[in-house]
Amino acid sequence: MATSKPKMNGTASKQVRKTVRRTVRKQGSGAIVAMVIVFALALAAGVLVSRLLTKNDDFYLLTRKEQVLTAGTTYQMSELTAEYYAVSFGKDMSDRVAVTPSFEVAEDGSVTLAEGKYNITYTMPAFFGMTQIVRVAYITVVPAGDGTALTATGGASHG
Repeated sequence: MATSKPKMNGTASKQVRKTVRRTVRKQGSGAIVAMVIVFALALAAGVLVSRLLTKNDDFYLLTRKEQVLTAGTTYQMSELTAEYYAVSFGKDMSDRVAVTPSFEVAEDGSVTLAEGKYNITYTMPAFFGMTQIVRVAYITVVPAGDGTALTATGGASHG
């Protein structure tokens, strides 16, 4: 058995239109214009406050954007992790940034990498419908004794 949406009969429709006309007539067009102006001012104030709260927001890696390391050497994860600047709505969000390496880290925090390319991903979570922000630091591991291994390289990076 199919159910159908009840139809509004002609008298109910006329009654609604009559009520709307009566209300507009009572309030006058000045009240409607005032409501539109108040709405526009509230919207503009919301945009202004949002811009003021987020004017200094940023997320970037301060150090260790790129590193060249020696294969087979044991490092501590703290030596490989970049320092970063993470601010959202004027508050320091550093403690909420997720740090995810593309390699295994031992329980004691030690890391021994084979020759190859790796990365560490830094993710600042999304708040209030904003998109999450991701930054990536790159690690290149070279064979021992080739003379190209360095410690952390690179400075501030805003990308």
